[in-house]
Amino acid sequence: MRRSVKFHPLENGMMLYYRPHRQDRQDNVSGIGVRAGSIHDPPGKSGLAHFAEHVLTYRSRKYPDPKEVDRILSKYLGDPDSGDWNIRVDRSNTFFGHGLLLRRKHMLIVFDLLSSFLRPHYRILDVDGAKSEIAAIHQEYFLRGIDIPETFLDDLMHQTMYDKNPARNRVDCDESNLGKMTPEDVRRFLRRYYVPSNMFVIIFGPTLDQAQKLAEKCFGDWDTKTVPILDYDHSDDLPKFSNIKPREVPREGINQYHCAIGFPTENYLSDDAETIDVLGRILGFRLLCLLRGNNTDFDGGVYRVPVETERSLVHGMIYVSFATKSKDFEAAAEDVVIKEVKRLKSELVGQNELDMAKSRTFAEYWDAFWNTTEVLSELVIAAASNGDANLVRLHEFPERLKKVNSHRLRDVANKYLTKNYVRVLIKPA
Repeated sequence: MRRSVKFHPLENGMMLYYRPHRQDRQDNVSGIGVRAGSIHDPPGKSGLAHFAEHVLTYRSRKYPDPKEVDRILSKYLGDPDSGDWNIRVDRSNTFFGHGLLLRRKHMLIVFDLLSSFLRPHYRILDVDGAKSEIAAIHQEYFLRGIDIPETFLDDLMHQTMYDKNPARNRVDCDESNLGKMTPEDVRRFLRRYYVPSNMFVIIFGPTLDQAQKLAEKCFGDWDTKTVPILDYDHSDDLPKFSNIKPREVPREGINQYHCAIGFPTENYLSDDAETIDVLGRILGFRLLCLLRGNNTDFDGGVYRVPVETERSLVHGMIYVSFATKSKDFEAAAEDVVIKEVKRLKSELVGQNELDMAKSRTFAEYWDAFWNTTEVLSELVIAAASNGDANLVRLHEFPERLKKVNSHRLRDVANKYLTKNYVRVLIKPA
């Protein structure tokens, strides 16, 4: 694209991603990424990447007072649940950053604080901070995780689909592991993964010279090390099932049946990636019309039928989920899902549906580059963390999307939407 994100490797192996701001606006977005997420959690330490992120951002030697840390973050980024915070963990990475800030000087202040958490000579990993953050994560485990049916359903889908793939690790934590984690666990994790050759910096707004000087100032004196290798042989990236793989979990206190039907796909670098995304958008559109638009039963029907097409360095999947109060409607809805899956494998998608799905898919990509710098940052983070360090695939997305047609959709549907799949159901106890 004409307004592309550029990259520049620093001498210590850390990659800098930058894009000077447009003349009509200030695009001040920055952050530091580490290619270490929940798939990198060691056995018996599920949630260690998340715990490390919490402990690191408690305080630093440059900012030793936790209240001062909170004051700075609150002043420039607002409430932790606001859209300006971007300090989080996912499956393939941890990111310490923020959304769009109107003033360059505010970005510099926040970047200085966040970089101080990561630089070895500024880090503080103490017992008090660890205890405080373990307690907070324990509550987050319920508040943002297991007590939310949609999130719990997603966890069950990953855990059921894979036997050995680390994508089955919960991103937040495993409750049984959390209480056993120590600052020393974090130190070992940091020594292995928090090294310049496994990290990257995003600085949108300044010129290359300005961005490079900022990155070098904060990280230039940090010696490089060998890139760490994930302890996983990729043998479970694309599992094959001999039968439908079901899992049902009864839960107290819920009123709906939450169902998900999923199929494994290739990972982030798959040549089928754009086709899978378009396929998912078409499937979701059809199912919403059938399960919501065609329903007149007061206790039946659905509200939404999202189709997720998730991919990382080690896994990929496409899965449908829905929730309904009616047990009978849940069973009927599963039949509708499978029927539409079979249609995608046997019939060519019509031109109107194809245009709808491709147009919206491209519009979201275009909007990220031209209007929504925070979303563009997320696209860069995903690319940098999952094998596209030079952003080749990210920038070639429009060309690959153009090649998606009805025949390719049917071929890809037959490749992945097999007769055996994962079925997960959370039901009222």
